[in-house]
Amino acid sequence: MDADFEIRPITNLTVSGGFTLLNDRFTNFPDAVFAFQVPGGLDTEIRSAAGNRLPQTADFTATVNADYRLPTRFGGNRPQPQLWL
Repeated sequence: MDADFEIRPITNLTVSGGFTLLNDRFTNFPDAVFAFQVPGGLDTEIRSAAGNRLPQTADFTATVNADYRLPTRFGGNRPQPQLWL
């Protein structure tokens, strides 16, 4: 699931962001190679990965951004602080 938003609470300020929920599980992967660290190296084994998580994936991610436009006689200046979770 993914959701995004953008609001303008006051003049010149825009706040936006989003979040993602991910069900990161293998449903069918019968011949997956599993590697295990053992003394002196690695040992591998082939078995089903069904139900296991995908490597290096997050269950939840979120972002929040703020964009404030500061009017000047030279044009606009836009500092953009960001928060990544």
